[in-house]
Amino acid sequence: MLKQAFKKNACHLLIIFNFLGIGKGLTQDQRIADSLRTIYEQQKLLDTAKFELLLDLSFNETRDLNQAVQDAENLIQLSKQSGRDKYLRAGYFLKGTKLRLLTRLDEAVQAFMESAEL
Repeated sequence: MLKQAFKKNACHLLIIFNFLGIGKGLTQDQRIADSLRTIYEQQKLLDTAKFELLLDLSFNETRDLNQAVQDAENLIQLSKQSGRDKYLRAGYFLKGTKLRLLTRLDEAVQAFMESAEL
């Protein structure tokens, strides 16, 4: 019971922080996303580098938010296949962030909740 209440409160805080823009100390950079996209398309990365690249791609993509959501979804799928909860949690959080910017709020909240549960 206490664990469930904690999860609920943690999820609410996560959503509030994101909607208020708290935690935007790290800045996004489209130039970085463009460079990373070139590397990703070559498909020569192994293991952890691939996870990190997808994470950075989704975070830095500002021009095409739908592509950023797709990058986050790719990270989620890859993380599920390999059992990497750290990247799975980050993938859901980034997906929620980009969906919020696209004003797809119901989907954003669901993604944030998935991230908080992990």
